[in-house]
Amino acid sequence: MNDIEAKTILGIGAALLSTFSWALGGILFKQLGEKLEPLGMTWVKSSISVLILGVCLLVLRPALPNMAQFWRLVLSGFIGIAIGDTLFFAALGHLSPLILALLLLAGPDLFSVVLGVLCLGEMPSWQVFVGIFFLVAAISCVVFPLQISDDEKVKTTVLGVVFGLLSLVATSVSMVIAKPALKEMSVLFATCIRMLAGSVSLLLWGLMSGRIGTWCRPFRQGEYGLKFVGTVAIVTIGGFWLSLYAVKAVQLAVASALMSLEPVLILPLLMVIEKRWLTRRECCSGLLTLVGIVLICLFA
Repeated sequence: MNDIEAKTILGIGAALLSTFSWALGGILFKQLGEKLEPLGMTWVKSSISVLILGVCLLVLRPALPNMAQFWRLVLSGFIGIAIGDTLFFAALGHLSPLILALLLLAGPDLFSVVLGVLCLGEMPSWQVFVGIFFLVAAISCVVFPLQISDDEKVKTTVLGVVFGLLSLVATSVSMVIAKPALKEMSVLFATCIRMLAGSVSLLLWGLMSGRIGTWCRPFRQGEYGLKFVGTVAIVTIGGFWLSLYAVKAVQLAVASALMSLEPVLILPLLMVIEKRWLTRRECCSGLLTLVGIVLICLFA
């Protein structure tokens, strides 16, 4: 096995682990975020992430980025973290679990496939495109036709869909902006810079608007704060860090396709966490997912 093949395998593994982390984090954030302001939730989440990544930087001591890479990542962090994540949290209370998974978790990754081809000139093999087709079919099998039962705790609203679509665009654009800066720098450093840019942007807004105290008040509850910190750790290391490594290691279309599987992975997690059984249609989506992953892994 040469270095390129090993890097590709690691990139695919990172994308799949990132997908699982986002699926788990999405469920946990939905449970925790019902009584929080979206801006405050994003700021606290980003600030905790910076602390976690800062400790990792002190231990691993990667090389410093140059100024061009730094400002590119700052812009990516402002768009993807400060704007995209705030819209993500704003949509939490207005979307049912499956629509949440489609718009806010899978949507940005599939949209990034198109941006990767148009903006970065990346062209995957036809076998990979077939694999992506199977993944899209798997997601569609899970989500469409929309069936929201009467016992759903959260109904999907137009406002939630709007917030979700705007979050999709912001997240996808931020990843395309970050991609060129990742070629010759530490992914850990890149993740920290993006988080720091989002955190500082929201801190300045919070100070100017006088909302910092209100944002922090819910986190003073001990058990609640610990659960939130644990969830942030999952999405920081598993979601953000591994997703950037995947984008660096393989083509954006491949990484994005693999990271678009949250709607499928979220189903078994709902079984465990919320005692929800799978339907035949959802089991069928799992089989389509396996076919798509095999094609992408073999021909990436």
